[in-house]
Amino acid sequence: MGWKWVPVTDVAKTGTGHTPDRSVAEYWDGEISWVNLNEIRRFDGRWCLGTHTRITPAGVANSSAVLHPRETVCFSRTASIGFVTLMSAPMTTSQDFVTWTCGDKLNPAYLMQALLVARDTLRASSSGSTHKTIYVRDAARFSILLPPRELQDTFAARLSSVDGIRARMEANIRPLDDLFASAQQRAFQGEL
Repeated sequence: MGWKWVPVTDVAKTGTGHTPDRSVAEYWDGEISWVNLNEIRRFDGRWCLGTHTRITPAGVANSSAVLHPRETVCFSRTASIGFVTLMSAPMTTSQDFVTWTCGDKLNPAYLMQALLVARDTLRASSSGSTHKTIYVRDAARFSILLPPRELQDTFAARLSSVDGIRARMEANIRPLDDLFASAQQRAFQGEL
């Protein structure tokens, strides 16, 4: 069938990120999304369309921050270990992430799902007594069960379809959640 276990580094380039100096205002509130631990939970298992926290080109140029290309897979490796997202545009990350920029043999959406499925195992591989971490050198030793690229692409297309259905369902549920919250608030204030 063509499935085989391969080191992720054989099919993707490993990287990470950095935090520009927070005391330099010119490095912050720019146009470049900066994936960070405060925001990763809302992107988990999905495309990151953009972050609230953003940096400037000067922030990238004057730090070890890296502008990763679109479709880079980001995996949180410290504190909140195991959250995964896929960049929808060129973005940067904090040093709390390991990133993979996939080559021709690996579909990024397939890699993201593989990391999600392996989340518990990967979290168990972290080290540290106070602050759990998966070091970049350890993440560089991750392996993946790799099917032929055509199967990965089919899987990614189906995943995209499911994500679209999920987004429409969430959009329909949001007004109901707002209505419930409003009714609860009025009930607690004695209006109902």
